Amino acid sequence: MTSLDGTASVNAPSVAIRSYLSTHHLWAGRHLAKCAAAIEAAATATVRFDIQHRAYAIGAILAAVAFAEAAVNELFQDIADGHLSYAAPLTQQARAAMDAYWRESEGRHDSIVKKYQLSLGLAGAQPLDPSAEPFQGFSLLNQLRNQLVHFRPETASAAEVQGLEKRLRGKFPENALMTGAGNPFFPDKCLGAGCANWAVATAKAFADETFLRLRVTPNYQRVGWDDQGNPVAL
Repeated sequence: MTSLDGTASVNAPSVAIRSYLSTHHLWAGRHLAKCAAAIEAAATATVRFDIQHRAYAIGAILAAVAFAEAAVNELFQDIADGHLSYAAPLTQQARAAMDAYWRESEGRHDSIVKKYQLSLGLAGAQPLDPSAEPFQGFSLLNQLRNQLVHFRPETASAAEVQGLEKRLRGKFPENALMTGAGNPFFPDKCLGAGCANWAVATAKAFADETFLRLRVTPNYQRVGWDDQGNPVAL
């Protein structure tokens, strides 16, 4: 190829890569939870607010839910694109049903939970029981995520027990930086390393059970990295 000034130029070769961000979200959630735990472990003062710690806890929760949604979206998109490296174990009939659903809606108006349940139903697998784990845990996690994303401030005291608090209490250790504080459970005692770790584990358990029933091994179960970001075999 010749440029306008008469010199020869060579175009850089393009590389086609199919990325699966579910795997990245999962690592991010775990990493952020560990960062929050490190701050709690190193704290000398019993009660203190740390904005960096708060950011890690919130980030882990958001990454956990983003992981779950990305994982199911990736499955549907792979099927719609005819990219079957992961979806091949599904029957042709199941893939056709999932492809038809995705092409019609792309899940635009469906909740994360509904997309997971639809993936199982369309594949002829047993849907998750809404009254049991891991469905219950992920539903609660999603409510917490929505509380953060669509947050509206309200005045509360430690003596008041809110609806979400009733369901979250006891699920994980409370924020160690707020031990002995008279602050309300949410957000101060809730948003800590315990909650962050619970969020990641809950989202993964929900996705794991679904893919187990589908008999599909997704990208996040094949590719991983250690704490330093080095690739590791799973």
